[in-house]
Amino acid sequence: MIESAASASEAVARTLWRNPSCAIDYFAAAAPNRVLVFTFNWIGNRRTDGPGFGGDFLLRCGFDVIAVKATTDDWFHSLPEEAFVSIDAFMATAGHRYRHLSGYGSSMGGYGAIRLSQRLGLRHVLALSPQFDISIPEDPRWHGYLGNTGEFSRLTPDLVAPGCTYTVVYDDTLNDRFHAEGYKAIIQPDALRLVPVRYAGHPVGFLLEEIGELQPLAQHVLAGEEYRPSLAARKRSAHYLFGLARHCAANSKDAWALAISERHLARVPRHQEGQMLRARLLQHRGDLSGALACARAAITIDDRVDHYKLVAVNLLEALGRRDEAIAFLEASLIHAPTSVSLVRRLHRLRTSSL
Repeated sequence: MIESAASASEAVARTLWRNPSCAIDYFAAAAPNRVLVFTFNWIGNRRTDGPGFGGDFLLRCGFDVIAVKATTDDWFHSLPEEAFVSIDAFMATAGHRYRHLSGYGSSMGGYGAIRLSQRLGLRHVLALSPQFDISIPEDPRWHGYLGNTGEFSRLTPDLVAPGCTYTVVYDDTLNDRFHAEGYKAIIQPDALRLVPVRYAGHPVGFLLEEIGELQPLAQHVLAGEEYRPSLAARKRSAHYLFGLARHCAANSKDAWALAISERHLARVPRHQEGQMLRARLLQHRGDLSGALACARAAITIDDRVDHYKLVAVNLLEALGRRDEAIAFLEASLIHAPTSVSLVRRLHRLRTSSL
């Protein structure tokens, strides 16, 4: 989010610390300024080069940046103390330039900015859809990553930076609300600014960027100013339509969900989760052929997701097309021979046809 084709060519990069899975680099904006922003990447990052999450945008706005770029998907649990010692050494010589330090991140990166705010001496944090604890039972979306983190470091009041303001922006119709409640329990009300954005999805930055509100939000909050994004344009957002359709489906309003889903996919037909939502809705109303077409569309968009393929196989079987389902799985396993879920499903199909 707020990443662009423009490079940070005007910035001066200096590596503060690096290991095989993480780089921490300093970038200076073209003109001297008084704000330094620590940025943290989200899940799935596999790059340790470049200015990091939002770095190009922040540098264009005149902020200096220290980009923390990890490839481990472990919510920054594996950052060693030596990394912070290297940052401390840099700040001991350069920190006097800055009026304050800020932190910025989305999803896992938002958690990182909050969790490390005290250690880094931050004064302002902007966190988009941050997790509080990925092990909470109310939100299983992140449980598969627990093996990456060891024992997950649940945030406690002693990790909150004194004098720091925390702006947490999230979709309160999703399980993200449970994480927001967690932050309410450890951060004093005068230091926590919760900004719910209904039907924005996870993370909220995509919708905010689509309606032109992400950049002003970041510019103001990271500079130490309070800002409430204007949401008047969100109903024209494709992300809003998807979030609203998903919310209707979750509340058994399938007719509304289908109508909104149609509008959403008319705008962005190559949205795989939108196709899968419509597949589920069509299946509920008995239109198995329509549901299969949507599942196939999702697979065409992203053929790496086993869940999409399993839905398609289940629909083929329900339509009495078992041989086609077996052939589909066999072809899928040529490209993903180690997929346990696909192997098991193929074994069940073959066994049931004997």
